[in-house]
Amino acid sequence: MERTREFGEVYLGLALWRRLGLHEFLRELLQEGRESVPWEPVACVLKLARFCAQRSELGIAESWYERTALEDLLAVDAAQMNDDRHYRGLDLLGEHKEQLCAHLMERYRDWFGVRFEFPRQRGCGGDGDEVRRCGGFCGGSAARCRGEQWRRGVRPM
Repeated sequence: MERTREFGEVYLGLALWRRLGLHEFLRELLQEGRESVPWEPVACVLKLARFCAQRSELGIAESWYERTALEDLLAVDAAQMNDDRHYRGLDLLGEHKEQLCAHLMERYRDWFGVRFEFPRQRGCGGDGDEVRRCGGFCGGSAARCRGEQWRRGVRPM
């Protein structure tokens, strides 16, 4: 056998990634620039590595990516998945953490019909002891936060 690859866990992780709609969400959120590989597959590789193997970014670039079937599933050459790209991808994802969390919370609500609350973060209108009930969609305005609570069906206590 030539070029045997780890397939099962990366395929399952990729199916979950797509079921969550992260491929479309990140494609829209992360603007394409001059890079040879779009940021969405880089983010996918970073998260699947954590899902499957808890590898470091350097470990992903040096050996893990080449051992998996992701090169074929994502159609991104292993030579293009280097550690610098992974570190830049992490920085870029960090910049969009709030939007990503909001997207995942919305999927969770859609799938399970669950509403939950988070401590209000700085800049969300009001003081830090209040509870963010809008799921982060207020954009920092207390009045808008209250409006989002009612619009989304989450009633203040």
